[in-house]
Amino acid sequence: MIRILMALAMLAAMGGCDDNRPATTDQSTPKAAARSLLHALDQRDAAALDRLYIAQTPDQQRFVKAMGTLLASTKALYDAGAARYGSQDAKQLLGSAGPGADMSRQFTQAQEVVEGDAATLTSDSGEQLKLKKVGEQWRIIPGNFGSDAAKMDLAHSAIYLETVAAQLSKIAGEVSAGKLSEVDDARARIAAEALPAAERAALPG
Repeated sequence: MIRILMALAMLAAMGGCDDNRPATTDQSTPKAAARSLLHALDQRDAAALDRLYIAQTPDQQRFVKAMGTLLASTKALYDAGAARYGSQDAKQLLGSAGPGADMSRQFTQAQEVVEGDAATLTSDSGEQLKLKKVGEQWRIIPGNFGSDAAKMDLAHSAIYLETVAAQLSKIAGEVSAGKLSEVDDARARIAAEALPAAERAALPG
């Protein structure tokens, strides 16, 4: 679960933040909904998350809210980075697009099982995404993405995302204040502090 959450966090920080068009969503099939989720993250569109997820419990609602908070913090980081380093370097604050591209392949090529209004996408590595059909739209159920060997409950998943968001907002402030004069300095701070802090905060026990 940590690996998938890290990929989500990194994907949210790496996309085309200079393009502020709302993300379009296609929820006609389970795989289309999964692709739309990745696109919404890329566009930092919290409103699209509300359309794509079906959040019915307090933990599910906290998770979706945490995703929206993460999108806001990554936009703040991009804006600060673009002003300080230029837009191209700002896009690379968390590295290459590898994790997001890997996730896209996983769920595009995933095994799809549909049973009535329920669907499960299972990647080759065992990561799962569960969906529910509401009317004619497939919506993603917030839950454990990880395989049985690496699960984290939803409450701790939200803590992970909230912690990443808080750390990235802090780093964005440091970038704006000129405390991190080079993009590599900001990237090093993210690698050394933001993601490890999230793991420490979120890991059960």
